[in-house]
Amino acid sequence: MANPFTTFRAAEHADSMEGFLALVVPEPLEQYFSRYFHDGVLFRRAMFVYGQPGSGKTTLARLFEPVALSTLLRNDSGPAFNAVRAAVGKTGALTGNTSTILGARVPLESDFRDLTNLPYGAEVRRQLLFRLIQARTVLRWFAQLQIVGVTPDQVEAAGREGYASSLELLGGPSGTGVLARARAVENAIYTILGALVPPSDSQFHQDLQRPYPVFDTLSEFRIEPNIARAHHLEPRLRPFVILDDAHSLSADQFHALRTWVTRREIMLGRWVLSRLDALTPAEISAEFGTADDGHGAPGLSNQRDFDVVALQGVGSDRATSRRQFRKVAEAIGRRYLKQVEVFDRIQISDMASFLDTSVPPVPDDKLGDWREEIDAEARARAIQPSARRALEQAVDDALKTYGPATNDLRVALMRILVHRRAPVRQLSLFGDDESEPSSFTFDNTIVAGAEVHLFRKFDRPYYYGFDQLALASSENPELFVRLAGALVEAAINRVLRRQRPTLSAAEQHRLLREKATELLTEWNFPEASNVRTLVAGIARRCEKATDTANAYLNAGANAMGIPMAEFNAARDSQPAFAAVVKFGVAYSAFSILLDRPVKNKQWCIITLGGVACLHYGLTLALGGFVEGDAAELLSLLKKP
Repeated sequence: MANPFTTFRAAEHADSMEGFLALVVPEPLEQYFSRYFHDGVLFRRAMFVYGQPGSGKTTLARLFEPVALSTLLRNDSGPAFNAVRAAVGKTGALTGNTSTILGARVPLESDFRDLTNLPYGAEVRRQLLFRLIQARTVLRWFAQLQIVGVTPDQVEAAGREGYASSLELLGGPSGTGVLARARAVENAIYTILGALVPPSDSQFHQDLQRPYPVFDTLSEFRIEPNIARAHHLEPRLRPFVILDDAHSLSADQFHALRTWVTRREIMLGRWVLSRLDALTPAEISAEFGTADDGHGAPGLSNQRDFDVVALQGVGSDRATSRRQFRKVAEAIGRRYLKQVEVFDRIQISDMASFLDTSVPPVPDDKLGDWREEIDAEARARAIQPSARRALEQAVDDALKTYGPATNDLRVALMRILVHRRAPVRQLSLFGDDESEPSSFTFDNTIVAGAEVHLFRKFDRPYYYGFDQLALASSENPELFVRLAGALVEAAINRVLRRQRPTLSAAEQHRLLREKATELLTEWNFPEASNVRTLVAGIARRCEKATDTANAYLNAGANAMGIPMAEFNAARDSQPAFAAVVKFGVAYSAFSILLDRPVKNKQWCIITLGGVACLHYGLTLALGGFVEGDAAELLSLLKKP
């Protein structure tokens, strides 16, 4: 296949199920759903799965259809397939060498939304929506069975206990009858959609006049044991539906769908997959901006009748989410590199192997201005030679632990420490003025601050190595693939020119920043222009804080904090601002963290995404934010 790193959504363009599964990594399944890996919970409850574009929603949906499960079970294609099969097995979808569920992915594409244009009351339009969804689900179930080799006449439908009469409304227990009834319902709705003048609801075809309670009635599909086992199926299959792209529905349809699928009467498993666009700004804040309450995993909210799962790092425990995503990124890199012929030929299997992490120091002759600044600041703060020597020794000791002992880092760290030194003097016993020595507690964040200063002043490489690549991806698999694609393409070109594939730190830095600028410029989602304006305004504040000589935020800032009450008031009273926040979060431009306690106040922290940080030259580390207020935040939207 073509280079998957440069093929937009490569998994969706795989030319076979084997090719698709070769690109699937199981880590996200375990990361986000492992708490449901018991007693078949995944396939019994209503679940709402939200994610940004490229977060893996559709890939996940396709994984639970019979064609994918059958391919996994009959294929022994090495460790890649085995890892996916093992992960899927933990969900309860597989038992031994058979699948236990009959899954169907139903894309809620444009014809569902077209129902909103029909000249009927709201309740009639809702019922048409629900019937079309159920008919499409049945058609998809049988289409999947036929692909794996089971025909409708070999299938029997079983209803829930006490619902035997309702089974007749679905076409009876025979598979051929259930399939025929679904086709009739779909055709009747298509007739209405395609009519030049839609009929009144009293003139609907009899297939629409009769109830059609598929989700309320069905409990399982039964197949004769010998036939089932021959096709890697259990004789009794639990029906399961994944409603994909729910954000394509109108707002009224989406909220009606949420109410409908969470009814307790429905016993079959049903997932609703959607982008965050479908939620209101308040809902996004409630679900995906929660503070650290110490309960549950990030992005997961358990409720009595349904569950919510977010396929990206949200909520308070971003550090854990980032560590988990790094594992996902490593797995994606290995899977995708396996498909790149030139790398497979020279046995390169992981990205870190061709990303050089050695950085050439800034030449001494360029550091003259900083040396002069250090001398001037030391005089202004009355730092005596003995105290300065103590600082220099502290810097040397720190670099032995946290960084290469290069001269540019020494100078950058001394500049920070001298500017942090309080101008306090005391009289010695001998009558001489002497600066009071003080000790400094070093950690890697101060060294990171020195590295950021060197980058922003002298363009010393900063965005290099696999860790920075993973951090820049905002916990989004597609964004990781697109950023990594720039590096992979450059490495491929080097191999084709008979050079070593290794990319220098400087080249990685340049390529990642260029790609980020390209991606930021290409943003074309709703409110993209205003989101870019807000991001630019926040970035300006962060740049100013990052460039302060004393690096008071260590590695610098990439976020802005607004008092929580002010943020809530602005979001609720300013619809335009609320829309910008909604789409900024939905498309990874930034993330929000609500009710963050800092300095005895509750804050909303708006953190720029990886693309914006790369473009504006800001740290990818978490934690550094500049303080602002709602008035300033709103004013940033008005500045070009």
